[in-house]
Amino acid sequence: MNRKEREKILHDQLADNYELIRESQANGRYYSLEWVRHLLGLLPNKPFVKILDLGCGTGIAYEVIREAFPKMEYVGIDLSEKMISVGKRKYPQAQFIVMDCENLEFSDGSFDVIIARSILHHVPNPERSLREIKRVLVGDGAVVISEPHRNVFTFLPREILKMITGKFDKEHTNFTTSKIRSLFVTSGMRLDGIHYFGYLAYPFAFPDIIKVLKYFPFKLFKFLFRWDLFLSKIPVLNRAAWHIIIVGTKELG
Repeated sequence: MNRKEREKILHDQLADNYELIRESQANGRYYSLEWVRHLLGLLPNKPFVKILDLGCGTGIAYEVIREAFPKMEYVGIDLSEKMISVGKRKYPQAQFIVMDCENLEFSDGSFDVIIARSILHHVPNPERSLREIKRVLVGDGAVVISEPHRNVFTFLPREILKMITGKFDKEHTNFTTSKIRSLFVTSGMRLDGIHYFGYLAYPFAFPDIIKVLKYFPFKLFKFLFRWDLFLSKIPVLNRAAWHIIIVGTKELG
C-alpha cells in the first residue's frame, strides 16, 4: 500500500473524530475557527471571487470564510471520501469534491485565493502540490499555507505522538523555515511573508488525539491563545512555534 492510499484510509477513519470530538469540543472548535481567521487576516486586503480550501477535511474553514467573504464562491477538496461526506452534510450550501491535491482537476487560473491548512505534510510530493496551486491561481492570486514547523521544541513531541497514538502516518513530516521557504520559491510563486503560529494553547487544541485534553478549562485555553498571538509577534522567539505560515502570490509570466 502506497502512502497516498494509507493517507486516504487514515483520514476516512479520523473523520468522525474530527467532527464529534475536535470540532465539537470547546477548545478544539475554538482553535480551529480562530486558526482560519488568523490565516485569512494575512491575505491581501482586496475582494476575492473564488476560494479553494485545499485539504479541507470536514470543511470547518467554510464557517469562517462564509463570514469573511459572504459573496465568495467556496470549493473544498480532500482525498478522503469520508471527510468530504461530513462536509457535504454539515454545509450543504458549499461545494465539496473528493480530489487529489497533487492532481487538481481544475482549469488554469480558476481561483483568486487558496488556503492550505496542514495539507502538504500529508502528500508524497509537496513540490507537485505547490506547482498545482500556482497553476490554478489567477494571475495575481494569493495563497496562504500553514504547516507543522520543525524546531528543537516541536520535533520530539511530534515523533512521540506519531509512535503512540496511531493517528499519524509514519511518513508525516514537518518543515523547517528554510525547507518550506525553498519549496515555495522553487514552485515559482512569489513569497510575500513568513509567519509563525501556535505556542502555549496549541498542545491543548486536539482532544481527539489525546482525549484527556477535553477536560482542559476553556477560559484558561482562551487565555493561552491570546498569549500565543502575542508571542507570534516577538522576533526570534516566535520561531519556537508549532506551525509556520507562508503567504504568497502567483508570479505573473
